[in-house]
Amino acid sequence: MSGESTKAKARLALPVGERDHIQGQAKARITVVEYGDYECPHCRLVYHNIKELQEYLGDRMRYVYRHL
Repeated sequence: MSGESTKAKARLALPVGERDHIQGQAKARITVVEYGDYECPHCRLVYHNIKELQEYLGDRMRYVYRHL
């Protein structure tokens, strides 16, 4: 691999669509998809981590929430 960098682009089995709750721009470099439940205490804890990521990455990140 003579110094070349290869980047694999992951694809969602179910693309982001109208039924998703989305924060951020579609052209963002990073898309984070969370499958969660509003009543789950563990999912609730992740909220703070997502907010930190959004602050750190800014416009480079799009957040997509999918309720289970």
